[in-house]
Formats: sequence, C-alpha cells, structure tokens
Amino acid sequence: MKIPVLGRNVLLYDGECPFCSSVSRYYAMKTAFPGLEIISLRDAESLRPLKIPKDVNFNLGMILIQSDGTLLQAAEAFQAINERLPLETLKECLLFGLNSKKWIARLSYPLVYAARAITLKSRRIPLDLPRVDLPNDGR
Repeated sequence: MKIPVLGRNVLLYDGECPFCSSVSRYYAMKTAFPGLEIISLRDAESLRPLKIPKDVNFNLGMILIQSDGTLLQAAEAFQAINERLPLETLKECLLFGLNSKKWIARLSYPLVYAARAITLKSRRIPLDLPRVDLPNDGR
C-alpha cells in the first residue's frame, strides 16, 4: 500500500508500551533509516497530517512508512527496519540481525506483539489503539 508521505521515513508504534518505546528509541539511535521520524499511534496531532487510509488497523502492530510512500505493518515493518540496522555487537546481531530475515521476522513478531500485550496489561494500559487520527464519526 502507498500513502502520500513521500520523502519521509516514519515509524508508528504504541507510545504507551515501554517495550515498544525502548525498541523505537533504539532504532532512532541506530539511524536505520535516514531522518527516521518516530510517532506514537496514540498521538492524534502527529498522525493526522500523515493521512493514513481508514482501512489500516493500528491494532495489527507497528507501521513503517518508507520514503517512497510504501506502508508496511507488523512483521513486514519489523523485518524492513531490522535489515537496515548497523549491527555492531553480538547482542545486536542476535536481537535484530536474526529478525532481518523475513521468515524469522514472521515467526518472532507475534512474540514481540505478545510481549507488548503482557506489558500493557501488567501496567493496566488499554491494549486497543483506536484511530485517533480520524474524526469520531469515522470520516
């Protein structure tokens, strides 16, 4: 899917999840993508200008919008970011290098997403990510 955000690399994640936030900060620090912008899926003000199509379900996982407008979600986004990371330590190779392979990302992303659910439940934070970037009437 393509959206009109040409020239920008944007990672959308659950800003209330400490695990997601930590991984997102790591990605930014490692500059996996030039000028990577990281935005919480709970931040309506920052999401609205992106004009994400209504049919994109925020509850399916992280979203990566690449500079050509391509939108990737969940395991595809996870894999695309991980394959671009500079891997400098054994820990980075194990945590991120393995997930740069499509088949591994497809197997591991559900575990990452489950860790998010456990973390949020333990902190009594709602799991649901409503489309805060859309008006309440769904237009």
